[in-house]
Amino acid sequence: MDNGLQVSIMNHGEAPLVKIGLEVVGGNSTAPVYGLNSLAEFLYDTASDSRRDNAENPMAVAGEVYRSSNMIYASGSSANLEALLHKTRRYLGDYDWKMADKSQRIKRWENAMLNRGKKPEEWASRLLAERLFPDHVYGGWMDREDYATLADAGTLSALKEWTATKWQPANAHMVIVGKITDVEAA
Repeated sequence: MDNGLQVSIMNHGEAPLVKIGLEVVGGNSTAPVYGLNSLAEFLYDTASDSRRDNAENPMAVAGEVYRSSNMIYASGSSANLEALLHKTRRYLGDYDWKMADKSQRIKRWENAMLNRGKKPEEWASRLLAERLFPDHVYGGWMDREDYATLADAGTLSALKEWTATKWQPANAHMVIVGKITDVEAA
């Protein structure tokens, strides 16, 4: 598409159902500060968008949308493809950032890291990853200084900037699969 979004459409099946998947590239390894992606995913809340969407658009109730750290899925009746696409776009809108939970979340991650360091199986996994990926983020492990850096770097503006960079059309691929009668609408 003109905005850089890659779209694949596959007409499939006899039942009048459709599934939409939108995947973006990006994660902790591509974030400006390691851990910023996980922090951003933890601190935003799209539930208010979902409730508002259902109140504003009664058609949007027919189908479901859910989101993971790099994907948005929508499924429902192929007759409501436009409403499903509308709901998918809503999940990319403004977020209700839960910044009050930031320091607690980082502290929990740091404590979990310290506790994991006491288990032999964690050390075995860690050593294996360090040897398999010596100069890669997969071979690295966050320490106390990394968590302090994340706490300082995880400002609201940094989280918004990272999220806007990650969740943009030029960084995404959308797949639409199902009984699609109007390919132009898709």
